[in-house]
Amino acid sequence: MSSHNVAGDQPASKLSFVAGIGELDSVKRNKALLVGSAVFISIRDLKAENYTKVLPRATSAWRKAWAKKDQQKLYVSVRTDILVNSPKTMRFAFAVDAYLKWGFKQKGGTVLLSGYEDGSQTSVEVFIFKDGVLTSFEDKRLPSQRAPHFQDGFSTLIETLKENFPDHRMVVAAPLQKPAARYSNITYVDEKVFAALSFRPLEVFTERRLSEFRWPAAIVGAAVLFYAGAMSLGWMEREAAKSAFIEAQSDPVVKGRGGMDSGLIDTIQQRRFFLDQARHQEVLAEKAKQLMAGIAQVNGVKIIQVKLPAPSLAGGPAPVGVPAPQADVQAGTKPDVWIKVSVPAMQIGTWEQSGLLMRELSKNTGMDLRLERNGWSEDAATGRRTYSMEGTIHG
Repeated sequence: MSSHNVAGDQPASKLSFVAGIGELDSVKRNKALLVGSAVFISIRDLKAENYTKVLPRATSAWRKAWAKKDQQKLYVSVRTDILVNSPKTMRFAFAVDAYLKWGFKQKGGTVLLSGYEDGSQTSVEVFIFKDGVLTSFEDKRLPSQRAPHFQDGFSTLIETLKENFPDHRMVVAAPLQKPAARYSNITYVDEKVFAALSFRPLEVFTERRLSEFRWPAAIVGAAVLFYAGAMSLGWMEREAAKSAFIEAQSDPVVKGRGGMDSGLIDTIQQRRFFLDQARHQEVLAEKAKQLMAGIAQVNGVKIIQVKLPAPSLAGGPAPVGVPAPQADVQAGTKPDVWIKVSVPAMQIGTWEQSGLLMRELSKNTGMDLRLERNGWSEDAATGRRTYSMEGTIHG
């Protein structure tokens, strides 16, 4: 078995990488490193079908994790068929543990890319570290590295990461190969990153096995200290794109080989379900852009303040109704938006102008609006009126 590369050739690996049960037969010296779809990882305590949970990790190096007892856990599972069918003499380690241990030693911002060619796809894992703490994780599915369009996808990923994390240095880690010369600003970490890993029987890592132990209190205390140092690692969030899932199914290389391994499909499916849940901060950012654009379309308006807590976008009950003045908005509804604007005073009353303004804003933004209590004022010196409004977002 061999590792798979981002560019060019590299010496044969001295390690055995296992992503599926079919690779167990080629393991060298009964020591295997679990990568790719062999492992399912989430910051949620999810039960992944066909996977068995192993001991969870903490969010940072053990000293930081010890100081912050409420820190988020990282939940890790291993493919059950590997657990059940691996020889009793075979020992395993998790590649993710090596990447995390390396990242916890870094200063400033670091983007670490690792990966493994798993069947007809290349699983590229992106770890984002900030001052020794893992702050973000993404799992990208790219085509096989033998496919002509792999380099295009990899280049796009690199450029996106540079744009999103301009102050972070870029690092690529084995078993991905050192990138081509055109990526001269990317550091490479070879297989020495795995040197400090401890290989053990796979069952030792499982939660079930841990619950069977009954140790005296002194030994338990020593074990807690050991695992705090050896197992308290960072957290991450596995993501996968729905488009990548569809692309994987339709890949002609996959079809030519009789289809994908069912275990790999299960992995991608679990990750796709997680991705399909919209991220609240992304929804808020997009909605804020729409609202600001809609408000700015009103002639003469000046935006003084906009607040966007948007509880209805966080999974709360959907509001009902149509754009309307204050009296027609559903009573008791918690507002999604607070808006304070000023407009040139018209030759009509303050209340009448507020109705026209709210209807215009409702048409442009799709919100229901109502005036706050005593939410208007007029400055005779500037000839402008100021209105404070509350809004309810629809979709």
